[in-house]
This record gives sequence, structure tokens and C-alpha cells, in this order.
Amino acid sequence: MSVEDPQDTLKRAETDALAGDYQKAESLLKNLIAENPRNRDARLLLGTLLSKTGRLSDAESELNILVSENPRDLEALVLAAHIYHHQGKLRDALGLFTDAAEINPHQTDLYYYIGNIQKQLGNFRSASMAYARAIELDDRYVPAYNNLGVVHNALQEKTKTLYMLQQGLALDPDNPILLFNYGVALDAEGRFQDAADAYYKALRHKPDWYEPKHNLGIALCKGDRPEKALEIFTGIQAADPGNPKIQNNTGVALLSQGRTQEAIQYFKQALQSDPRYKKASENLERAMMYAAGTAGLENMWRSFDGSAMILMADQDCEVFESPKKPRTGGTLLGKVLQEKKDRFPVTDEEDQEPDASGNTVSKALAEVPGHDEKRIPWDFKQVNKPAVIELLKYLLRLIDCLPDEDKKKFTQGTVQADLLYLIDILEQ
Repeated sequence: MSVEDPQDTLKRAETDALAGDYQKAESLLKNLIAENPRNRDARLLLGTLLSKTGRLSDAESELNILVSENPRDLEALVLAAHIYHHQGKLRDALGLFTDAAEINPHQTDLYYYIGNIQKQLGNFRSASMAYARAIELDDRYVPAYNNLGVVHNALQEKTKTLYMLQQGLALDPDNPILLFNYGVALDAEGRFQDAADAYYKALRHKPDWYEPKHNLGIALCKGDRPEKALEIFTGIQAADPGNPKIQNNTGVALLSQGRTQEAIQYFKQALQSDPRYKKASENLERAMMYAAGTAGLENMWRSFDGSAMILMADQDCEVFESPKKPRTGGTLLGKVLQEKKDRFPVTDEEDQEPDASGNTVSKALAEVPGHDEKRIPWDFKQVNKPAVIELLKYLLRLIDCLPDEDKKKFTQGTVQADLLYLIDILEQ
């Protein structure tokens, strides 16, 4: 009886593995290793097979044998690093990928993997250097552009974030993850319509992806298109009827349209889905005050629940949230230019700063003849018509004298809605 050549046995094992007969392939490989424990190809294939079938600890053991026998076995190093990574052993994986990159410093994907792990460890600067090296080696490596954009976003480097995502989209304009992340970056810049366009494009290529739908609804409402936002939130609810965050955001969209009673019902539904949902409770109270004529429109942005919003997606679909930074600009009825220390003109005769609370609107109203209140009441209908006219003029004059960069914060979104609310009162 002739003995089969080990190479022929190895080929049979490879064929069985490719056909999905893992048990038969594993048996052949273990026999080969029993006959020759230093059969590198058989052990490497066995490690791959064990990894593929989810037996990561066993795969790790096989590959560690290979790496200990030959620390410069690049294929074994990389496979072992991936197995460590899948097991959450990030520092072990990083060490092996770094060793592999030292052996072959021109292998692009090694720097991409190093960047991914550094990012997971929160070492964003190190991650950005690794992704930049990958792009230096291959300037058409789209995943590296995407993930470098994610890292710049985490570092609050908005200009670099937009640039890297734009570079990636120039290479792959239909990439849904790049489009989604580009929308997030545009949203952070206050470019709500452009952000909505990016989300629409992402959904065109990946229509069932929840996060772009959710972000799209919020962007549309911020961009003064609450009716479209309502369509989006309603569609999400049809697929996920018990989602309290979407019920809350639907209520906000309705409230921004003046459909107060309907908004109240959605806030109540959100609280039925989650009785401890603080955001919905606050919005319900606010909507009921508004319905009773004792509250005005506040900043709608703060009423949305963005906790369901995934802020950046990795190219391999792993998700990393960037630190949430409070928006500046304030509301018409709150702090105006809270980050600005310098004085700015409000009349032709004199300069005026916000008071200690930043409530310049209250201060302006206090100067209106015949008005004795020291702060603005929430119900504008309690103010006489000349006072409202004077207040509106003050607001427009204040916004008009701001630098262009800051003016954008007041000429979009909810500020515009507040002005429209004042105009509506004047027309009554």
C-alpha cells in the first residue's frame, strides 16, 4: 500500500476546506502535523480553519507555535494578529502587526490595521500617523481615507475631517459609509442641507441602514424642513414602532410645525415605551406649556435625542462615536454669543454687551417704553404690539451686526423659527 505524498494530502485538505467540509479537512491536517510537527503549511492552514470556525483559542495556539519557531513568518504573524484582534486582545494584536510592518514596511494594509487598533485604544494621533502612512504607500486606499477622517473627527479637527472624506469620495463616490460620515461632518459645520443630501445618497446605496435615516430626519428639521423630517421619522417608526427616541424626535418635528397636540401625543408614547425617558418628559412638559400659551419656541436642537445618532462609522462598519461637543450660539431667548468676550454694536449710538446671564433679548425688551418687566416673558402674546415690533427690530439688528461666521448660527434652524413666531404674532 503506497503512502500519499504530504503535499497531495495538504491539497486535499485545502479542497475540502474550500468546499466547506471543515471536519474532513481538519482531520487530514492533524494527521499531517502528527506525522511531522514542523509541517508549517499544514499548521498554518489548520490555524486558518480553526479561526474560520470560531475556535479562536485553538487557532491562537497553533499560530503561536509557528511564530515561536520563526518570528519572521509574516503570514503567521498577520493571521495571529487578526485572531488576537477578534478576541479583543488589542495590545497583543498591535504588537504583532507592528512586528509584521517592520519585516515588510511597504505592505499597506498593515498600517491600516495598526491604525484601527490605535483608534480603538483611543490613541488617535498614533492612528492618524498609521493611516497617513497607508495612504502614502497607496493613495487610492479608500478605507484609510475614511478612517483617517473618523480620527480627525474624534480630535475635533473639522477641516481635516472634511478634507479626508472628500478625498475618499473622489475615489469612491458611491461608498455609503463615506457618504454617511461626510454627512455627519457637514452637520457639525451647520451645513444641514448638504448633510441631508449626503445622507440621502448613503441611503440610496444602503436603504435599510438605520443611522443615516435618523441623522437625516434631524438634519432636515435643523434645516427648516420639518415636514420632510416628519416623513423620515414616520418611516422609521413603521419599521420600529416602539422606539422611544424616534417617538420623541417625531414629536419635536411636529412641535416645530406648530402641531402641538400631535407632538404631545408622541411625547406621551415615548414615555409609555420608556417611563424613565427624561428627554421626552421634558419635551412633554414644554409642549403642554406651549399649548397653554405660557411658553415660546426654545432651541429645538436641544429637544432632539441624538443618542441614537452614530457620529462616525469605520470603513469596516465598526462604529466609533466622537466626543459630543455642546453647540455654540445659544437661542434667541437664551445666551447670545456665549463664547465671545468682545463688545458688539446694537444701535447707532452705543455698544452693549450681554448681561451676566447673556440674555440680551430680555435687556432689549426692558428698554422698550411702557414695558416694566426685567426679563422677557415666555408668552409673547402678553406683550403689547409696539413692544414686540421693537423686539423684532432689535433681534434683526443684533444678528445683522455679527461677523459672517457667527451670523450663520442665527440665520438657520430654530432662530429662524423664533423670528417667524414673532412675525406671526404681529400679523394677528
